[in-house]
Amino acid sequence: MKTRSKTGDKPSVLMIGPCPPPFGGVATVVKSLSHQGPLLERFDLSVYRIGRTDRGTSSLAQMAVDLVRFLKFPFAKESQSSDIVHIHTASYWSFVRTVPYVVVSRYMLGSRVVLHIHGARFHLFYNDSGKLMRYVIRKTLLMSDAIIVTSPSWIDLMNRIMARPGVPVFALPNGFAADVFHPRSVDECREKLNLPKDKRILVTIGHLEDYKGHRYLVDAMKIVASERADVVAYIIGNGSLKDDLSRQIREAKVEGNVILEGGSKPDEEIPLWMNACDVFVLPSLNEGNPTVMFEALGCQKPFIGTKVGGVPDVITSEEYGLLAEPGDSRQLAQNILEALRRRWDGEKIGRYAAQFSWSDISKRIVDIYESVINAR
Repeated sequence: MKTRSKTGDKPSVLMIGPCPPPFGGVATVVKSLSHQGPLLERFDLSVYRIGRTDRGTSSLAQMAVDLVRFLKFPFAKESQSSDIVHIHTASYWSFVRTVPYVVVSRYMLGSRVVLHIHGARFHLFYNDSGKLMRYVIRKTLLMSDAIIVTSPSWIDLMNRIMARPGVPVFALPNGFAADVFHPRSVDECREKLNLPKDKRILVTIGHLEDYKGHRYLVDAMKIVASERADVVAYIIGNGSLKDDLSRQIREAKVEGNVILEGGSKPDEEIPLWMNACDVFVLPSLNEGNPTVMFEALGCQKPFIGTKVGGVPDVITSEEYGLLAEPGDSRQLAQNILEALRRRWDGEKIGRYAAQFSWSDISKRIVDIYESVINAR
């Protein structure tokens, strides 16, 4: 193992993971961290892109793309000069795809490996795997020099999988761009988005897939609309459930209360939506550490979500938001109604959110890198 930088006084870090486009939670993390001053001041940082570049790519074609990228990886200049390889992954194919990178980085390149596990389904991935796959997962974790998870509740899971001490596991939440997601005038944002100023507005942002729980939000909105007619929920995102949600909205007769706004919004438009709403809602059945949660808090908006993944680790007080059990439309509706009745202290929410800025998160990653270097 190397004990000093290959490139000079500044240790070099190669970050491996998806990058936008298309946008996704992990891609947003990689992009955000790669631009942070605290990291760039201490390390020479570069990014090796893996994952999808087009949501329309078939699974077979994507596997071919992944294979070509891996075959090129050991010979890339940034790979051969890396002191630390920071690999971002999740579960299922995302994890399987990154296993060879861990092996090559450690044994062929001689780099230290930081394995950063995102997503909310890793426990399901491990529990559903056969004996051979469980062995691969365990050995991959043990080959790492450090593991980063997005919730303290995951630390015990990683230690149980590894079955012996040795690899340190750090809990590190995701973050948000504080220079982008900050309070703005509600009226001005609504005017720019052509939204009504006389309505109470809810916003949710996420892929239209089952795990995001949009169907429970539609059911909740039927309850909300029966008590007050001035509430509109805007669902921003694309996905396979678009037609099903459209049909559910029609059948529930809440067309005026739930609007499918579509996805692919320009980057500069998302902060407008965050600031235009009264309450941000995320009715997920599974989550890791959703970036939109931090972005909403950064805009001083209360967060209405579910008790999944790392969400309860962040929404630790009803001063910042309200949480329901996943899949419980009635409780979700009650929380929405309660949130609309309350007078929230936006400034207090914003002060709390400040600790989750990418700048602060990157400082903690610097500490993890330093510990990995010093340990070897």
